Amino acid sequence: MADLVCIVAGELSGDNLAAALIRELKLRRPQLRFAGIAGPAMVAAGCAAWDDSESLAVMGLFEVLGHLPRLLAV
Repeated sequence: MADLVCIVAGELSGDNLAAALIRELKLRRPQLRFAGIAGPAMVAAGCAAWDDSESLAVMGLFEVLGHLPRLLAV
């Protein structure tokens, strides 16, 4: 079984950076599998999305507290 690399991207720039990392690692180790909290760039690079990175996009103390049960579930 191939090794699994898990990545969490919480916003757009993280999604783009992780997608570039996935592409580069696949060139070096084609057997690697990728999964995690992913945006569209990561999915396009071959990452299996457990949830959409948009689900983590909350800012500020009160917004985070309001979404805390859902965030913990993710």
